[in-house]
Amino acid sequence: MTGMSPEELRTHAEDPSTLAAVLDHLASDESLLLVFTSETGIAPEDIGPARHLLAGGAGGGGFD
Repeated sequence: MTGMSPEELRTHAEDPSTLAAVLDHLASDESLLLVFTSETGIAPEDIGPARHLLAGGAGGGGFD
């Protein structure tokens, strides 16, 4: 779905823009988001602020 090979994804796994894109993908599918947050123990409402910070925002907030 990303157009990246598994090796490219591993290489860029710590890149904030890659991580923000992953969170965008999770947030685009509520059932996927809920499975992810349930498995990781992260509150669903924390995904938006995390994505905002990874994308270069300050102070949390929602999706751009």
